[in-house]
Amino acid sequence: MKNISVSFKVGLASLLSIFLLYFGINYLKGLNILSTGKSYYAYYNNIGGLTEGSFVTINGFQVGTVESIEFFYLEEVRLRVNINVEKDIDIPENTIAKIVSEDIMGTKAMALVLGDSDEVANSGSELKSDIEVSLQEEVNAQILPLKNKSEKL
Repeated sequence: MKNISVSFKVGLASLLSIFLLYFGINYLKGLNILSTGKSYYAYYNNIGGLTEGSFVTINGFQVGTVESIEFFYLEEVRLRVNINVEKDIDIPENTIAKIVSEDIMGTKAMALVLGDSDEVANSGSELKSDIEVSLQEEVNAQILPLKNKSEKL
């Protein structure tokens, strides 16, 4: 009888350890398994380095995370980004889910640009998508006219 008690304790401790490891890893990734927030999605041709667990912000305030990114085949191959908004915020239907650079190193995040519609988007609905121009593209656009002028000289 004593061996069954020890075996039961070892098994219970093992299951508890696996459970805590699973939730701990997902917590470190920024994913909340027990989240009860609202889910939305948007389609992109190129996500430019956005990853699962990236922040979702409204005016710089974190309101959720990117849940998953998956291939989706419509007329062309596109990427479907599923986002989870954990805060109790009403998202208007014409909100834009914009991929932005979070810092100078190029870390990507999702910024929700709230629309002005009176209609509230339901959980599971599609948001309009947009991508912020990267710092390198902005610099290239600024320097291109100078480059062309210098080549003419």
